Amino acid sequence: MLTKKLLLWSRLVFLPIFLLVPLQLSATSPVEAASPGKIRWAYYVPYDSTSLASLRQNLANLDYVSPFWFYIDGQGQIEDKDEAEVTRLIKSRGVKNLPTFRNKVNYGDFHGVLADPSLRRRAIGNILRLLDAHGYDGVNIDFEALDAADRPNVTQFMADLAAALRPQGKMVTQALPAKDKEKDTGWAGPFDYAALAPHNDLILLMSYGFRTGNSSVPGSTAPMGWVEATVAYAASQIAPQKLLLGVAWYGYDWNTSTGPPARAVRYPQTMELASRFGASPQYDEASESPVLKYNQDGQEHQVWYEDERSVIAKLELVNKYGLAGVGGWRLGQEAPGVWGPWSARLAYRTWYLAEGCTCRPFDTWVLIMNPNEGSASVTVTFMKEDGSTVERRYRVAPQSRFNLFANEVVPEAAISTRVDSDVPVFVERAMWFGHDGNNSPGVNGASRTWYLAEGYTGAGTDTWLLVMNPNSTGTTATLRFMKEDGVVVERTYTLPPTSRLSIYANEVVPNVSFSTRVAADQPVVVERSMYFGQGGGHGLEARLDP
Repeated sequence: MLTKKLLLWSRLVFLPIFLLVPLQLSATSPVEAASPGKIRWAYYVPYDSTSLASLRQNLANLDYVSPFWFYIDGQGQIEDKDEAEVTRLIKSRGVKNLPTFRNKVNYGDFHGVLADPSLRRRAIGNILRLLDAHGYDGVNIDFEALDAADRPNVTQFMADLAAALRPQGKMVTQALPAKDKEKDTGWAGPFDYAALAPHNDLILLMSYGFRTGNSSVPGSTAPMGWVEATVAYAASQIAPQKLLLGVAWYGYDWNTSTGPPARAVRYPQTMELASRFGASPQYDEASESPVLKYNQDGQEHQVWYEDERSVIAKLELVNKYGLAGVGGWRLGQEAPGVWGPWSARLAYRTWYLAEGCTCRPFDTWVLIMNPNEGSASVTVTFMKEDGSTVERRYRVAPQSRFNLFANEVVPEAAISTRVDSDVPVFVERAMWFGHDGNNSPGVNGASRTWYLAEGYTGAGTDTWLLVMNPNSTGTTATLRFMKEDGVVVERTYTLPPTSRLSIYANEVVPNVSFSTRVAADQPVVVERSMYFGQGGGHGLEARLDP
């Protein structure tokens, strides 16, 4: 197959594809472009020891931490609950500390702080004093359980807060309840997205709580359809570069025999239940959420929670809508597997290239850009068709480009490539043969499902599908070739661990126009290459599961 591929490629010209990653910041905002990646934010709480343990373990994967320390009472007073050890830890890692300020009293009891100018000034003055006393980088406001009639007063509070903090170089951020359309009543009623936007440097959209512990029907707290609807609406009211997608890391255990309330559970607790009762987690495709069903003493339970797969699905919305980043509620509740994708997809530290060939006459280059002021430590792993790998480590100088000639490292091989870096970098692949060549950007994450709308195997055109399995276990990939007349041809392939598979579509669906869906039981990376007999062609990475 490889020989046939070389013959088909020998006279081709590829159309280049370029990767553009815009970074948009307000000229009046204290937000700093510390790195080219998306913002990674998480909440820390002092009342759960697992939260501190997670903070210590995962601080390197975060850009912002928001400790849950402060509550504003009905007179604008705030008790100092700073934890000096945590504050020092966050600062020592160069992570921004934006403590959360909640309302201590609700509804009418908090009205005065929002509506009375003197109480508002007192509350804001107390916030500023705490920020100065402890050297915080800014503030995160999370007001909840307010009267809808206070809608204009909430906006005025944020306007006054921004006027006080921004001249001091402090960031102003706010967590807002999610809504999929305009609502001026209910839990989200007091918050006018469009009016609040100018007074915030970042807004975290709490896209969870669709179901709570009091819900009568068990289900996901963050079903994917609703989450995307809330993001779409928020992005229509607030500049996307100010928006952070808030993701849930928790779940609820419903006793369906007795009814609500459900018990809030962390991911480790859910796995303990699975082990204890011999239950197997399932995945609900409709809501993109996992569920665990078990029986305890004759009573049926359903645990709806979040895991690596469901969080990855939500992370795709960050790029789809051009959001500033993502924030997790809360540290200590999360599945350990979320941290890899958290950095790979948001911080541009991991890149995948499904295509690559170093057999004659091809020259394949892996091109790495380091835009940072410090050097980058980079690990490049080449994966061959038989599952064997070759690994090399390099140091890329600050604000430089590194050219890696793959032919010298893995000669005479068809390859896929994974690049891992300790700081954000950007990666492309260039392949040259004679006077022809192509280049294609890497992708930041693997997925179980990919889509390719284009494909043609008629006279003079050859189409290849390239599947990379970056996992340490084997996987099965099913390709569905969809023709113009609605006929579907399906083929299933097995990929060894850390391998690459080349599928010559002309042999599977000859002389047709087609689209392709690739579904695997483990996350994979997919590209398509098309070649035209007398010269010309193109290569393109597939699209992720929408």
